[in-house]
This record gives sequence, C-alpha cells and structure tokens, in this order.
Amino acid sequence: MSDRVMVMYLGQVAEVGPADALYDEPAHPYTQALLSSMPSMDPDRRTEEAPLAGDPPNPIDPPSGCRFHPRCAYAAPVCGERAPVLLPVAPLRVARCLVHEAGSGHPLAPQLAA
Repeated sequence: MSDRVMVMYLGQVAEVGPADALYDEPAHPYTQALLSSMPSMDPDRRTEEAPLAGDPPNPIDPPSGCRFHPRCAYAAPVCGERAPVLLPVAPLRVARCLVHEAGSGHPLAPQLAA
C-alpha cells in the first residue's frame, strides 16, 4: 500500500497527494474520471455511462495545451492554448489544471486580486 499517489496522463503528472485526500477529493478531472470508473458491487451504484468520452490522444503527438483537454468535462478554449503547470491545490497536494490557476483564463479558475 502507498500513503501517496501520483496520477499521470500521457506521460505527465496530473496530480500528486496523500492517498486518502486524493481519493476523497480528487483535484484533477482525470483523477475524478479514474475514480468514477471503479466498479461497484452495489447494483444501485453501478456506473451506467463511461466517465470519459473519446479515444486517448496519440502520446507521440499529444494535443496542444493541456494534454487532457480533448476528453475533459471542464475543458474551455484556453485549455487547448495553454499548458497548465503543477500547482499546490491543498496541503501536500499538487495538480496540473487551469481550473486551479488564478487568472489562467479558465471560467472556473479563481480571479486574480486587483
């Protein structure tokens, strides 16, 4: 077992953090999709729809901007233009998503203080 988890997508770190915190509240959309794809033995909690649409991009020629944006439920036009960097999202946790970057231009991102 591991106390820390690293989630990668197309050869890049998407999120890193303590296992319990990452499983309880994933910060990256790919981590959210991975966790929602876990099968459940409870018939009332079975996944009816795939958590991701489309095929994974070619890792030899990844998409511009955020590598996950073609399959991301939160993708905005800026996601195809700017590559996000790993940023702290909580104590001992980092994620690579423009949603967490203040002033990134993503509609869900925090705004920079004036």
